[in-house]
Amino acid sequence: MNCRQCNAPLIEGARFCSICGAAVEPPAATSQSQEPPTVSWQATSPPGPRAAGPSWQAAQPVPDWGQELARLWSQVGSGQLLTAAILAVLALVFGVLGLQMALAGEGFSSGEFHGTIWLGLSSVLILAAVGWAAVAREQLKGASLWSLGTDLAIAAATAGLALVFGFVTLGVSLSWDVQYGSTFSTMNIGAWATFAQLWAFAVLGWLALSRPLDRRTSHVTAAIGGGLALLFSVIGLSTGLGDNVEDFVHGAGWLTLAGIFATVATASLFGYSRPE
Repeated sequence: MNCRQCNAPLIEGARFCSICGAAVEPPAATSQSQEPPTVSWQATSPPGPRAAGPSWQAAQPVPDWGQELARLWSQVGSGQLLTAAILAVLALVFGVLGLQMALAGEGFSSGEFHGTIWLGLSSVLILAAVGWAAVAREQLKGASLWSLGTDLAIAAATAGLALVFGFVTLGVSLSWDVQYGSTFSTMNIGAWATFAQLWAFAVLGWLALSRPLDRRTSHVTAAIGGGLALLFSVIGLSTGLGDNVEDFVHGAGWLTLAGIFATVATASLFGYSRPE
């Protein structure tokens, strides 16, 4: 490093020139950037929509419903359950067939009587189905595949069907008019009444065998059903003892509905499960 005025060599670190005495200016400190180097990334592919690549997700196997049903049946199925299901289906088929034949036939015709016979057979089959279902229920209950809610759901659905068809019977009977009615209309009432009683017998048998009700539910249901049965019986008796055919038909409808409620009330008493 030399002096700026006389260009004489300077000693390192000297503040004045030894020749001319000029002050020596220290060199400007060089600042180094502490910022990290910037790295530029170059796109490896041109911008735009990406092409769909191959999917690496494994394809889900399509379930074989036949194998699934076979596996389920191996857990819950039994000969008793199959027999109960067949009897219940036959009872429903014969009941609908008998009701249709009775409604389509003319008064005192073979079709009307044949329909009544089919309805009677359907009542027998539904009671047999209840018995077989009770046997199957004991097996499934031992395998922890049957619950109290299942018993209650079956009883409630069956009782609902009995009451619905009981009110249908009442509606058909009350719509019968002595002026425009006929013997054919009177026979329709008997067909509907038999079909309603079929389901009432089913709920009676099921509750008597399964006994899923507690004390309070059993007594409340019996009280309500028994009270309505008594009320409808009084109405049917006072109406049916009239002087013309119309009164008799209307009274029969009320008594049919009273019988349905009485059956359901009795079934609720049989369905009470007493603690052992």
